[in-house]
Amino acid sequence: ANELTEAEKNAVLNLRARPAIRIESGEETGSAEGEDRYARLARKVKKLKTGPPEVYINCDFILGTAVEVERLWSLAKCMLTDNRRGMSTLMVQTILFLKENRELWTDTMVYDCIGNVKRNAGNERRRKREELLEEQDAMQAALEEASRM
Repeated sequence: ANELTEAEKNAVLNLRARPAIRIESGEETGSAEGEDRYARLARKVKKLKTGPPEVYINCDFILGTAVEVERLWSLAKCMLTDNRRGMSTLMVQTILFLKENRELWTDTMVYDCIGNVKRNAGNERRRKREELLEEQDAMQAALEEASRM
């Protein structure tokens, strides 16, 4: 589950850590074959280059950028003018989403959604008005009943 895929391994090739090349103290004096120190060093370097390292560089020092956030703030600043300060949070989020994800919607979809919202809002207003009229009728009937007594 924690293994990198081939694509991920290729993407982080430059982040692989190479171990330091060290010559042991016994190797510095030379070997029985008369091999010099530089030849041994060259052989070790070649050996290190052929095998992939198992450890990756710690990249905790790399800070994330705020480019996307800054771009979003810039869009919101342009959208929230003095005349639009009373806009609800949901409306601001919706407009920013639509602006940033233009490929996900068409004009027809937006017009249909606006029509649905207006219809639902009209139905809600009509329902509230009917409830209010029913309450008024009930109050009127209660007043008439009280006046008869």
